[in-house]
Amino acid sequence: MVEQSPAPLLAIEDLVVEFTTDDGVVRAVDGVALVINPGEIVGLVGESGCGKSVTAMSILGLIRPPGQITGGSIHFRGQDLRTMPVAELRRIRGGQIAMVFQDPMTTLNPVMTVGAQIVEALRLHQKISKAQARNRAVELLKMLGVPSAEMGFCQYPHQFSGGMRQRAMIAMAIANDPALLIADEPTTALDVTIQAQVLELLRTTQRPAGAATLLITHDLGVVAELADRVVVMYAGRVIEQAGVGAIFAGPRHPYTLGLLTSVPRVDVEDDELRPIPGSPPDMLAAPAGCAFHPRCPLVRQRCRNQRPPLEEVADGHWTACHFHQELIGADGRQLFAASEVSA
Repeated sequence: MVEQSPAPLLAIEDLVVEFTTDDGVVRAVDGVALVINPGEIVGLVGESGCGKSVTAMSILGLIRPPGQITGGSIHFRGQDLRTMPVAELRRIRGGQIAMVFQDPMTTLNPVMTVGAQIVEALRLHQKISKAQARNRAVELLKMLGVPSAEMGFCQYPHQFSGGMRQRAMIAMAIANDPALLIADEPTTALDVTIQAQVLELLRTTQRPAGAATLLITHDLGVVAELADRVVVMYAGRVIEQAGVGAIFAGPRHPYTLGLLTSVPRVDVEDDELRPIPGSPPDMLAAPAGCAFHPRCPLVRQRCRNQRPPLEEVADGHWTACHFHQELIGADGRQLFAASEVSA
């Protein structure tokens, strides 16, 4: 008997999100497809402005005018979140799906104590008393390493350090044991010590419960530390996805190779950085064909004319590049150095 693979926890198909501006329509997310399985940690990476956060906000139904979802489907546990009644979506948001936002200082309510906000999140989704919610909130703060949790419960966000605010955000997010946690740049602006602690908290609080995590970041070190699978976005599109080991050992898209090449390394004598040349495209006038072609060292005329489909090039390894085979065994530092010279 063939063993059936578990149904995906989250399945996004052909998601399109557009923003109407005075200068025209910006397609911030352009046909994104993404699957997350139960218990899996998926890293969503790419430069700022590539559509990572907009994709996450779409899952939660938080896109507001002038933005709108104009196409695609978002299924969570088999239910289409796009067609779900608002009241039902609110029960899922913060309960079964929770999010750690980029900046806790602007996300937390400045006129409510940290404890009151965690209690509110608990009582909104669970039928428990204020006393029970308070005890649970203090327990969460202790578990997340907030010193003097009883005192911290009564403090306001501005009285917390950046690392403590991030811990408070994580406490709110995991309070209701969500099946899916979306962590949007959870270590931004934190020093390396606090960053390591936050990453360990995400790992230890989600893994034992079998919950899935969508980790949004531009930090490949964070991805290598936590993720099982990596999805790379560029100009609103998914351009590569594979297991974390396959991505780091043998990327099959020039953009992914460029991201890896631009990370400083201590194991090579040549310490000169090799950044990806050029800048991300203007989404009001996105390039035809492959959106990465103006910056790509492998560019040909076909890249300028034809948009490459996302296709499976190895078991579980998908890429959107016409000439991905030329990247097998390629040295990214030499490849991008040569493209800078030719440019």
